[in-house]
Amino acid sequence: MLIILAIIIAVFGFPSNTVSSQNVPRETQPEEEPLPVTFDTLFPLLAEKYGQDTNLAREIIRCESRFDENARNDNYDKKGIYWSSDWGYWQINDYWHVEDAKKLGLDVINNWEDNLEYGFIILKRDGAMAHWSASAHCWNK
Repeated sequence: MLIILAIIIAVFGFPSNTVSSQNVPRETQPEEEPLPVTFDTLFPLLAEKYGQDTNLAREIIRCESRFDENARNDNYDKKGIYWSSDWGYWQINDYWHVEDAKKLGLDVINNWEDNLEYGFIILKRDGAMAHWSASAHCWNK
């Protein structure tokens, strides 16, 4: 009996209760969870991307919406007829900007991240006074 066992061990190797390391998947480090996207994480990235002064941008947003991503202001003409609304952080006017924003793939009314980015786009392109002159008394000190 020992001779048969010795032959089996010689041919097939010594049995082991451990699994060969060749068959075990390498242990991987769990992926680090990305930081949640918030105003505070996205704002500085967009300011840097568009080369804009964070202090100025923050003041415009504070004056326009008080940092309310859902802020909305309806606009009426002198006869009291509604003609547009301003939306989100930057109070982006739907009459003047929705179509241009859509061409860039941005939804400035329903998506706060797009609203935040589009504000930086027009701030870079046109400057602060072009779109936020009505609130300049608040942010331009």
